[in-house]
Amino acid sequence: MRGQGHRRQQLVNKGYSGFFVGPDGVKDPAFIQQAGSASSNAVFTCPCTDGSLIPAFTAAYEKVSGGTAPGTYSLEGYDAATVLLKGIDSGKTDRASLLAFVTSYNGDGLSKHLQWGSNGELTSSAVYGYKVQNGKVVFLGPIS
Repeated sequence: MRGQGHRRQQLVNKGYSGFFVGPDGVKDPAFIQQAGSASSNAVFTCPCTDGSLIPAFTAAYEKVSGGTAPGTYSLEGYDAATVLLKGIDSGKTDRASLLAFVTSYNGDGLSKHLQWGSNGELTSSAVYGYKVQNGKVVFLGPIS
């Protein structure tokens, strides 16, 4: 991620005025810090759900994190931990039984529906658009 902001700044410094489109690693406050005003209007995609869309999650997260806002994959991390804890709560305490529980899991998390295919990937996962506007990452919505 570190290089993305610096690269954008270098492009702008050389006179580039076109769009900057980046991957999920750009959805980080460090990008804006590194690129400065050159980050304005940068757009990027991410299969991550914006934690700020769920105010109760954001408030609870900030309460336990000392005021830090949820990061790029905070909701997905929370969902993954929740699935594992549900498995453990149901008595799946060894690796094989917990793996079987996760691979057969089919339910909604906070971020998305969670069901994994035989390849270990989610069977359906949305991709969202984001943009840097006024020095902040702004959620644009799902990309279809």
